[in-house]
Amino acid sequence: MVSSESVKKLREMTGAGMMACKQALESSGGRMEDAVQWLRKKGLASAGKKADRAANEGLIGVAVDGEYGVAVEINSETDFVARNEEFKKFASSVVGVALKNRVKSVAELMECPISGSTKVNDALLELISKVGENIVIKRVKTACAQGGVVASYVHGTVGESLGRMVALVALKSSAGSDSLMEIGRDVAMHVVAARPRFLNISSVPSDIVEKETAMLREQASGSNKPEAIVDKMIQGRISKFFNEIVLEEQSFVKDPEISVRGFVDERGKKLGHKIVLVDFFGMSVGETAGESGTSCCGKC
Repeated sequence: MVSSESVKKLREMTGAGMMACKQALESSGGRMEDAVQWLRKKGLASAGKKADRAANEGLIGVAVDGEYGVAVEINSETDFVARNEEFKKFASSVVGVALKNRVKSVAELMECPISGSTKVNDALLELISKVGENIVIKRVKTACAQGGVVASYVHGTVGESLGRMVALVALKSSAGSDSLMEIGRDVAMHVVAARPRFLNISSVPSDIVEKETAMLREQASGSNKPEAIVDKMIQGRISKFFNEIVLEEQSFVKDPEISVRGFVDERGKKLGHKIVLVDFFGMSVGETAGESGTSCCGKC
């Protein structure tokens, strides 16, 4: 019987998946050198050597199921591989796994089965060996609206629910789900275009507001204007600041004469139901983590 220590050692040596290492050791009678050769013949032993190569291209996949939605970014070294049918098929499968298992992190996703007993991590290493490039599952983000719906938008679709820029928006209302999905998709399209950072004014951290206020006050310090006038100027500029970074306050891209909040309220009045935006995020390939949006409520 192959020990877990031997499997771990072989995996560290070759970068191959756990199941592949176990199979290699079983096939070689537990002999480490023979197991390495077995993996090399299968094209799996070289996968780990690619792990230090930069992977900044790729795709983001989204999947929604009623009140829950998930997006997964998968990176490759080149756009050529990102548009490979096998890569796209893998990305779609991984997003489906993330949705089914309601995962909240890449580490959790890696341990989920993707086909039979094969885990996502092992399937990833096999794909790396096939395409000859480093491939990384970079991040997982979720949105949810208990009793509501999650709508998605994918910009520049290259496959089913796959693209380089995506957004998910969660809404709640007693209105029908079809109407909410249509409104949510319009808001998600806005998120991709305008890249808001926060859902509403109350969700903007106080330290960010304080820092912006201090900067504006310093800029106005040499104006020789009365304090009351300076305070009014700062108040106006803070309002403009919120208009730039807060989703509900931004001018709606499809009708700049109204805000996103105004658009949602207007549609709600037509339906005869109040609509509440409860969650959102936007993602684009290759950006730094910590981008726009909130995180899942954790109750889905």
